[in-house]
Amino acid sequence: MLCSRLLSLSKAEQKAAHGEHRRQNVFMRGYDRLLTFCLRHNFLVFLVFLVTAGLSVWLIQISPKGFFPQEDIGQVSVTTIARQDISFDAMVKLQGQVADVFTHSPYVAHVGWSAGSGNNALNQGQLFVQLKDKDQRPNIDKVLSDLRRQLANVSGIETYMQPVQNLRLGARSSASAYQLAVQGLDTGLTNVWAQKLTDAMAADHGAFTDVTNDLQNNALQATLVIDRDKASTLGVDTDTLRSSLYGGFGTQQVSTIFGSADSYKVVMELDPKIEWSPERMLAIKVRTASGSLVPLGAFARVDRTAGTLTVNQLGQLPAVTISYNLPQGVALGDSVSHINALKEKIGMPPTISTTFSGTAKTFQDSLSNQGLLIGGAILTIYIVLGMLYESFIHPLTILTGLPSAVLG
Repeated sequence: MLCSRLLSLSKAEQKAAHGEHRRQNVFMRGYDRLLTFCLRHNFLVFLVFLVTAGLSVWLIQISPKGFFPQEDIGQVSVTTIARQDISFDAMVKLQGQVADVFTHSPYVAHVGWSAGSGNNALNQGQLFVQLKDKDQRPNIDKVLSDLRRQLANVSGIETYMQPVQNLRLGARSSASAYQLAVQGLDTGLTNVWAQKLTDAMAADHGAFTDVTNDLQNNALQATLVIDRDKASTLGVDTDTLRSSLYGGFGTQQVSTIFGSADSYKVVMELDPKIEWSPERMLAIKVRTASGSLVPLGAFARVDRTAGTLTVNQLGQLPAVTISYNLPQGVALGDSVSHINALKEKIGMPPTISTTFSGTAKTFQDSLSNQGLLIGGAILTIYIVLGMLYESFIHPLTILTGLPSAVLG
């Protein structure tokens, strides 16, 4: 009686409470009608459940799948690749031009670089770029996009960038983040199809970027071919020819200078300031058995052919590693599907195999067990609900709502 006197509601509050009660009644009536409909049409509800379950599986299959998100720790690893027959001096000049682009960028704080250090090949270089703090620059994707546009103006050298990650999987180093190894018993056939797949991936700008490979089989090399009959006629033996060339181009020690505290080796060589060419090399004179001097061109010639600069292996077979990055908004799972489609499109033979390496391989391995992981998670939920409700049926009733939850 006291409550009715002391806790009385105003007319406005009574009107609001009455409206809320009316809305609750509307929801309750709607729920009652929907529940009654479902109980009367059991088979139709079961069909709806099967459809939602099928749509859930389809949605899981087609949804973009990635792995670790790309981190922005303010560091970028850069790999440069020039033509395969480039000299070290020319490589240093091109590497310096690339370093100037990073140095003058408003996003970069520090740059360190080296030339001729990539996989023991003189036509490759490395740069280590430290970016400014995040409050002084845009996000990493914008930074890389602007730098790629500026680096495109540096001719004669290709530049590949990838943000440094705290967690990097795989031991093979490459110019880009993700790796695909192409292998086969026939080295020539492997190189041909690896280059075809590289070109196909590079042409697909919507799914791949910074596509390159470590194939180095087109370096210009000079071979000195000796006509042994002419050399014998002129009185030039093999040992004399070998010692003459090694003395000019090798590291032949001819003497030792002894000092008070140390000794110094004296190495003989031709003048390093001379720009050597096949014609100039053939002008080198060799002493004959009679003591006279004859030019090397009198019994030899120089053949210039394309040769292999580096040979890479994976396991016991020669391999070509294709590396690539992903454009913004492209998932790693989509790139795997694109690669399989490109292999079918170019008609890659079954004798050539492809395997992912590093992060891409770990992602592919985890994706192959995805069904088992989902099944194990559902089984775990069922066991926990069974212990909670002490029933075998009620957990199944609750789990039937998973397909609808997946579809949102």
